[in-house]
Amino acid sequence: MRRSVRGKGGEALARTYALCLGAVAAAGTAVLCLLLAQGPAAPGDAKPEDLVPAVRQPAVAGTFYPAAPDILRQMVRALLQKARPTVPDALRNQRPRAIIVPHAGYVFSGQTAAYAYKLLVDQTKPSRVVVLGPSHYAQLDGLVSVSPFTHYRTPLGEVAVDVEAREQLLKSPLFASQRAAHIPEHSIEVQLPFLQVVWDEPPRILPIVTGDLDQKEVLKVAAVLREAAGPDALVVASSDFTHYGPRFGFTPFRDARGQELATRIKQLDMGAVQCIKKCDATGFLDYCERTGATICGRMPIALTLSLLSQAGAPETVGLHYASSGELLGDYSDSVSYYAHAFYERPPQPAR
Repeated sequence: MRRSVRGKGGEALARTYALCLGAVAAAGTAVLCLLLAQGPAAPGDAKPEDLVPAVRQPAVAGTFYPAAPDILRQMVRALLQKARPTVPDALRNQRPRAIIVPHAGYVFSGQTAAYAYKLLVDQTKPSRVVVLGPSHYAQLDGLVSVSPFTHYRTPLGEVAVDVEAREQLLKSPLFASQRAAHIPEHSIEVQLPFLQVVWDEPPRILPIVTGDLDQKEVLKVAAVLREAAGPDALVVASSDFTHYGPRFGFTPFRDARGQELATRIKQLDMGAVQCIKKCDATGFLDYCERTGATICGRMPIALTLSLLSQAGAPETVGLHYASSGELLGDYSDSVSYYAHAFYERPPQPAR
């Protein structure tokens, strides 16, 4: 059975996507101009060294995060400085294999994201960063779309795309390269300033927008992705958690108010987190389907869990949980944010 926005709770998730679009409506004119100005996409069979640079311009600078470079850099540095993630001593000197981070405006979710990105500070750079984001803008049933661009620009500069890895993925029929899915997509873009602050010269990125996949497709896509990414890649799963309230068409706790409502929303989120801690992609998708939990990046999370479990059971660490309801003091319309890290299990001492 396909885990789709058309399943249980699907209308709510679809409305959530529509509201995310509304949040960046002010950038719509710029997006259209980019579509017209960037020209045709490079052929899929072109050699990487022959590709003409195609730069994906920022779509949500000035709305989701500051457009001024100095202010943006200062903001990200302050968020990282304030973050105090707690990880076991045996993992402190390791770089995570994967992280789950939110993708809302920085004033709401930036501090939660910083708890994950703080774990990369002073760590060696990975060979590449695979950034998995949900498709808020394009219907991609049974497919995932890799970015057709060679670079992504933010106010802090440009980040190169790993064109070689992209071309390897495009050999699989499960992968496509749909330009229109990437130009306006904020779930990938908002991660990049963090990478640019953590590393002066960030690794190449592999931006991927996920469509609607069933569980068999999740396994197949994860296997192809794992081979193309290689063992040294960092995987970033971009997702907000429960979108609750009339604004999002999801109100299972109508009788609750105030702190009771906050508790019930968190309990819903923590049920999903329990599956994440077990690295259980199937259980996670089943939970989202059963409860209708409006976790917009459930496919990026499921792919990450599947990819990691195929490589062996990882050590998982919950980092931070917050919500817009907590920040605004009103849970009637609230979005949850969660950060998580995955590590290679440390070797067990010999007996």
